Amino acid sequence: MSDDLWDRLPSGFLKSTPKGWMRLDRNVRPLVVELASAQKFKCAFCDQAKGLIIEHDHWPERGSGDKLTIYNVRGLACSRCNWHLGMYEADARGDYRGWDDAYSRRSTS
Repeated sequence: MSDDLWDRLPSGFLKSTPKGWMRLDRNVRPLVVELASAQKFKCAFCDQAKGLIIEHDHWPERGSGDKLTIYNVRGLACSRCNWHLGMYEADARGDYRGWDDAYSRRSTS
């Protein structure tokens, strides 16, 4: 269950599966392949070349930001760089980034 565009991406390049790829809007798929090629099949910010995610604007001028569209996809990034970008943008917006929503995987015992 893939298509010609999915087959142009190196194996393991995206964190997505072929099934997830097919759920993307038909206009987003060629954009992702174009971005991958332009980024030389690496994260937009570092040299990571596996398990990348489709980085998108959650507050775009067009659309709601909860679905990937050609108007809010910005590039391909590894999870670490995407997280740092989100924190940078939260700071730029003046969002509160306290420890209220943090949790620990360590046991309290």
